[in-house]
Parts: sequence; structure tokens; C-alpha cells
Amino acid sequence: MPKEKKNIYKYNENMNFEVVDGDWTTTISSREDSREVNFLCAEHNCRVVVKKLIGLEYKLTCPICERNANYDGYYTSDSPEVLRQKALSILDQYRPDEVKLVRLDDYYVPELKVGDVLKGKDSGYFLSANIKTDKDGDTIVVLYVGHKNSDKKAQFFIKPEKLQLSTDYKDLDPSKVLAKIELTLKDRIIAQEYGK
Repeated sequence: MPKEKKNIYKYNENMNFEVVDGDWTTTISSREDSREVNFLCAEHNCRVVVKKLIGLEYKLTCPICERNANYDGYYTSDSPEVLRQKALSILDQYRPDEVKLVRLDDYYVPELKVGDVLKGKDSGYFLSANIKTDKDGDTIVVLYVGHKNSDKKAQFFIKPEKLQLSTDYKDLDPSKVLAKIELTLKDRIIAQEYGK
């Protein structure tokens, strides 16, 4: 049976950590956090050993790094519980169910914005466009089509260099505003028809 892939997070330059199980719930009257944290050597990703020293100090050591005579471990005045709480605080700032993922490679700043080209014309529609360049240097033309006085729009992506036409299905269904869109590119014509 294949080993389940672990999520490992950076704690500091010496240690990483993983959350192995437990549940996290928050209510107004109580906070219960039963998640368990394992601290790992940043170099070897094996569990570190926590030893209490005299006084208020703890020493965390990697069993593999310890083989090196020059290795002295990681010293801290934080108890294992405080270390756990700090690790969970680091993790909780990036909870995937509460964070919108922004893919920076796909974030484009429009180089040219064309406002509503149908403005002032006797039409019940609006049509505007943005022209952008992606990370590979290819052009992306984004067309927005919709009914005037409505926030809803159909969004089309045209990639001339790749000879592509696509739509964003999270926006308005293109069939609500168009019967057909036809795109003439350098060596082909792409047409999409929409049923009623």
C-alpha cells in the first residue's frame, strides 16, 4: 500500500513541522484544538527529539544530525506546548478552506482596456475587451459581453498565437447573450454556436 503523502510546513530555518491528526473547532465559549504537531529536522525531515534541560530551556535534536560531532541542536525557552501552538498559528494563517488561492503565474495586468464599444449605440448589449500578455509572451484577448444595465457578463478568452477560443463557465452562460461567436485567425476560423 502506498505511503500517504504528508504536508510539511516550515517552522524556522532549523525545523519543519507536520500536523498528524486531530480536529480543530472554535466556538464563542471555548476553543478546542486537538491537533498533534511533530517537529522535524529542516535538513532530514525526521522527527526531532525534545529534551528538557535544567531551568526553563529545551533542546531539540535531530537523530541524524546528532551523529556529527559539531552539531549542538536547537535550544529554546518555549515549552513543547508553546512550540505546538506557534506551529498551529503558522498553519492557520494559510487554511486552504478559508483562503482564496491566487496563482501568481496566471495573474495578468491588462495592457490595453477597451471600454464598451457599443456605448451610445442603439443596442441592448455591451461589449468590452482587455488585452494582456501571459508569462510565455502570448497574447490573451478577454472579451466581455452582456446585457446593458446588468452586472452579469459572458467572458471569452482568445489566444491568437495558440489559435484558441474559450469561455469562463463561472460567468454568464454565453447562450444568454449570443447565438454564435466567430473568430478569424491567421490560418483558421473558429466558431462556437449556442443553443437557446
